[in-house]
Amino acid sequence: MADDLFGAADGASSPELQQAALDAAVKHLVGESRAWLHQVENYLNELSSLRDERTERVIAALGLTAAETAEPGTLRHLEQAATALLRTLTEIVETVRP
Repeated sequence: MADDLFGAADGASSPELQQAALDAAVKHLVGESRAWLHQVENYLNELSSLRDERTERVIAALGLTAAETAEPGTLRHLEQAATALLRTLTEIVETVRP
């Protein structure tokens, strides 16, 4: 049997292990999407500060990405959807714990 991302063999994990794997994957997705959005803003600031006309197209693209709203198909939409799922998972765990 093939191991999944968190080392459990297919079909061999308990509901608790599946929940832990889901929690970890969603936390990772939220963190990575937020980190990428911060990186875009950092690249935009850095390239803009250089005032080099050769970077205009890249600066424009970074500006659009940094300013994008959370429309379906955007990174901000993904981050918000993953954050909402993470909140739901956290609420479920908090209500189940004694």
